[in-house]
Amino acid sequence: MAKCVVAEVIGMVRRLSAVEKIGKRTRRLDDLLLSVVDETLKQVFREAGTKVICNYLENNFHLKWEEIAKKPEVFSAGLERLLGSGASSRENDSQEFVL
Repeated sequence: MAKCVVAEVIGMVRRLSAVEKIGKRTRRLDDLLLSVVDETLKQVFREAGTKVICNYLENNFHLKWEEIAKKPEVFSAGLERLLGSGASSRENDSQEFVL
């Protein structure tokens, strides 16, 4: 269940990163994306688990929280490595569901 939700977040990050970036609109989209990622991670992993994930990404992938929207491929790779190969396979399922 948790891997499925995280895979959905990864897919969303990838799709939103493809949006054309224009001035303030980009900042609002980035803020919205970070808010969705934060809320989803907290629902799945609770506050403590979300902090562990953030620390893992920063320590192992040099990805700060506020950079997630700018570097979705790093975020995705970090989650896949942390959660194992199941996140990647479930991501494809969730993308098909959304489309």
